[in-house]
Amino acid sequence: MKTWALLCTCVFVLGLAFAAKANDEGDAYDMMFMKPAIAANMALQKDVMGGDMAATAKDAADLQAAFAKVEGFWTKKGGADDAVGFAKNIQKIAGDIKDAAGKGDKDAATADAKMIGGTCGMCHMAHRTRAGNGFDLH
Repeated sequence: MKTWALLCTCVFVLGLAFAAKANDEGDAYDMMFMKPAIAANMALQKDVMGGDMAATAKDAADLQAAFAKVEGFWTKKGGADDAVGFAKNIQKIAGDIKDAAGKGDKDAATADAKMIGGTCGMCHMAHRTRAGNGFDLH
C-alpha cells in the first residue's frame, strides 16, 4: 500500500513538473516574442488610425522584425508549420503596410492593419491554451 501511495505521489509530482515546464515555456515565449510583437502592433494600430504615415512605416518595420523572431521560434520548435505560416503572413502584411504608408496611402495601410488581429487570433487558437496564470504552448 505504501509503495502504491509513493508511486501515485511520484506520478503526480512529475505531472506537475511537466505542467510547470510547459507554463515556463509559455511565459518565456510571451516575454521574448509576444510582448515586443504586441507592442509593435499596438503602436502601428494607433499610428495608422491617427494618420501618421511616417510612424506607421516605422511601426510596420518593427512588426516585421518581431514576427521574424516569432517565425524563428516556431521553426526551431518544429511541428507547427501553420504557426510559421501565420508569422510569415504577418510579416507580409506589415511589409504591405510599410509600402502603403511610405506612399502616404492611409486607406491601404488601414485596410492592411485590420488583417493583423485575425491572423494573430488563428495562431493563438491553434497553439495556446490558458493554464492557470499563464499560457501553455502546443
